[in-house]
Amino acid sequence: MRQIITVIFRLSLIFRFTMLFGFTILLGCDGDKQDPVFVRDGDVVAVNFISDVQPILATNCLRCHSITKAGGERNGAPLTVNFDTYENVVNLADRANARIQSGTMPPGGGIPDSDRVVFSPT
Repeated sequence: MRQIITVIFRLSLIFRFTMLFGFTILLGCDGDKQDPVFVRDGDVVAVNFISDVQPILATNCLRCHSITKAGGERNGAPLTVNFDTYENVVNLADRANARIQSGTMPPGGGIPDSDRVVFSPT
């Protein structure tokens, strides 16, 4: 019975975060963070934050959107938009995904389509 409740709980989280962020973050009952999951064309597609998302952010975003950057090093990036931590990425996911999908971030044409699809729930 506990396993059924756990499954229902996790499925409800998938639905809530899909609606809020454009992708979901499954949270275990103990609060441990898990990897983002998309439902794409009826299939569940797991995306590993460490191996799939972080390298894309490091290559395309952290040169400006990092707490280690200040002043001109940020190239105009708002001080409050940083992708150094999992929590920041989750909190800024909706905003970042809109910019990624529109090709406006990073400046100069965005990220390659092969990387862009990692952030896209559709």
